[in-house]
Amino acid sequence: MALGSTVSFEQVVAARHIGQQVRPVQIATGWLSFVDAGGVDAADNSGSRIVNPAAQITLSTRKIVQVRGSGTILRLRMGYSNGASAITTPPVVQVFGRRDATDAWQMLNNKAGSESVTLTADPATDITDGTLKYTRPQLETHSWDLDGCDELLVGIMTALAGQTGGSVDDAIVQGKII
Repeated sequence: MALGSTVSFEQVVAARHIGQQVRPVQIATGWLSFVDAGGVDAADNSGSRIVNPAAQITLSTRKIVQVRGSGTILRLRMGYSNGASAITTPPVVQVFGRRDATDAWQMLNNKAGSESVTLTADPATDITDGTLKYTRPQLETHSWDLDGCDELLVGIMTALAGQTGGSVDDAIVQGKII
């Protein structure tokens, strides 16, 4: 079945409005890789709480992502093997931020106030692109205020394990700056 034609939203402003209009701005961004394939099943700091990201997050599958002043919120999700039918140990992540390479890392709490967050998968209902399935980011649980930071780093506190079907090596952690 083919989709219908694309419809664009257009705002109508009546001539009777005087002054300037104020409206929220959305930053349309794509998903960026914070932890590459082959890294979600490896814990930083031997699975304990990460307190020194510069010394404890050292694997080449981790990336420092530069925000460059575009956006104020980070949202995370996990992509995992499309062949997975169950995951008994989902990864637990921590997020760190800093202004630049001369600044010290700071731990960022999610919008719900937690310093560590589980990226829980539901293989029966998570969306897929045919290669990977993706967890559904929750507005408070999987979102972090950037707190003025321009560089971000995600650490894996608890490694992905206990996956039935597919390969844990396919898993990735992606972020979106909004």
